Amino acid sequence: MRWRDLVFGATTLLFVVANAGTGTRAAGHLTRTPDSIRQREPRRVVLLYDERTDLPGLRMLDASLTRNLTSDPAGDVELYRETLDLSRFPASTHLPTFATYLRDKYSLKRIDAVVAVMGPSLDFLLNEGRSVFPGVPTIFCGIDRREFGTRILADTVTGVLLKREFAPTVRMALELHPGTTSVVVVAGTSEFDVALLAQAREEFHEFEGRVAFTYLTSSSLPSILDEVSRLPPHTIVIYTTMFRDAAGSSFSPHDVVERLSAAANAPLYGFLDQYVGRGIVGGSLYSTETHGQQAAALVREILKGLKPAELPIVAASNSSLQFDWRQMQRWGIDEARLPVGTAIRFREASTWQRYRTLIVAAVVIFALQTFLIVALLFETNVRRRAQLALRENEAALKARTEQVRDLAGQLITAQEAERARIARELHDDIGQRIAAFAIAISSLKRQSVVQTTDALREELSSLQTRTLDLSESVRHLSHDLHPATLQHAGIASVLRSHCEEFAKQHGSEVIVKAELEPDAIDASVALCLFRVTQEALQNIARHSAARHVEVNLSRSAANVELSIADDGSGFNPERAGDGGGGLGLQSIRERVRMAHGRLVIDSAPGRGTTVWVSVAATDPEGRSLSRVVWRKT
Repeated sequence: MRWRDLVFGATTLLFVVANAGTGTRAAGHLTRTPDSIRQREPRRVVLLYDERTDLPGLRMLDASLTRNLTSDPAGDVELYRETLDLSRFPASTHLPTFATYLRDKYSLKRIDAVVAVMGPSLDFLLNEGRSVFPGVPTIFCGIDRREFGTRILADTVTGVLLKREFAPTVRMALELHPGTTSVVVVAGTSEFDVALLAQAREEFHEFEGRVAFTYLTSSSLPSILDEVSRLPPHTIVIYTTMFRDAAGSSFSPHDVVERLSAAANAPLYGFLDQYVGRGIVGGSLYSTETHGQQAAALVREILKGLKPAELPIVAASNSSLQFDWRQMQRWGIDEARLPVGTAIRFREASTWQRYRTLIVAAVVIFALQTFLIVALLFETNVRRRAQLALRENEAALKARTEQVRDLAGQLITAQEAERARIARELHDDIGQRIAAFAIAISSLKRQSVVQTTDALREELSSLQTRTLDLSESVRHLSHDLHPATLQHAGIASVLRSHCEEFAKQHGSEVIVKAELEPDAIDASVALCLFRVTQEALQNIARHSAARHVEVNLSRSAANVELSIADDGSGFNPERAGDGGGGLGLQSIRERVRMAHGRLVIDSAPGRGTTVWVSVAATDPEGRSLSRVVWRKT
């Protein structure tokens, strides 16, 4: 026993003592309970069945009652199920014992309502209810209004009458099969079967003038199955119930309907919704679900506080139009001929209905994949065009770069040619004329007339000196413009001479290490190395403020290497970068590039600068190699 049952029992005992003599006690049950106790107590409902609930009909009705009672939003409902099991235990000896069992079982529980399912259950409560469930409201269901008979109900009883109808199903069957000439009715021989068939016969009277009725009730079930398998055309079969056949064999009516449907060569109709899906075509069927809803609605009203006397017995229709889609297909019944609102059950879903989600997902995935493929193709096409345009631009840029480089090379070549021409003009023409002019002045000094004038002689001496200086300057200019001695004296001699003049002009110490034969390297390579040295020394003079400069010229087996190092202020090569820096560096880079050599400029602020060049001395194919490297000393 649960702890709250003990609490309730103790509370009940105290309440009985407090209210002793007031007439509020009846056989161990209280008719009134304080509100504080009721609020803590769940509402309890006992469902009393005449048979066990594993029978198909009662199972469906129990499911409907359970579903509709436990879904009550007003609060929790506890359901208790009891069964009389009259088909297996004799009523005369079993019911009194069962009444004692129920009275003891629920003596300490407050029961708010009892539901009597089927007539025997209601009869049991009418006879034993005052002692088992004294004062507890009773709601009956599952009893046909025709079998309700002369039962006398107390003011604590109300319920829902079951309305079984057979004529509407026959009427609908004849409309769906307009050529029908014969109706075969199958029923059992139990007391319930006979009573139900009698009700059906009364309703069939209106159709006897239109079709012939044949009743298969006096044979065993195997014989009936054999007969319905050989029915003549234009026949329909109506089935009521068969709990027992004429041979005395017992059956479940739901199993019988399945066997009839499998054997019959004519459409089978019934009157219970429980038969749908077991073989009947359909009809106007007694709805177990609807009947359960109606009974549960009365119970909920009782639980809200209404008394059974305030709730009249419900006698509304509980039938609904239901058809089995599979049987309609079997017998060729057009759905359009059914009344509006007919429920069609067991409809086989179409391919679209069964696989709609998969189809939609597949279509979406296919569309998405198609979109992605198209997008990828479009992107690929755009990328291909962009790459083609980029290659064309790169090719054009490369061609333009080559053109610029060619123009730069041509410009340097033209510059060297022009320098050579100017140098020749300075040396051969202007230089010769200045030399002649100096000789004339010297000759003039030796004449007697000139010797008589000291001032004139001094002026002539000054003029001769300036003329000689001018001649020397012209010679240097000619040498700077185009060192013609490269072809005769060689690169080593020219570098020494140029470095000596640089040291005299700028006061720097210049160390030259160059030991090469005059014809050791090609003239174009020698000119490139001389120009690099010339530009490097000019940069040292302009920017470095170096005090010491070292020039090294050497030749290996394949290359001629030149380095110019100073201890000047230096600079940041990264800020100059490729293509950056002044015109001097640009000129050095371009000359080395034209000679296909390698260039290294290594410098840092405050650490001096080293320019290193390596050029191939000879090339069998008439080409030179080049590289550019930056070094730091």
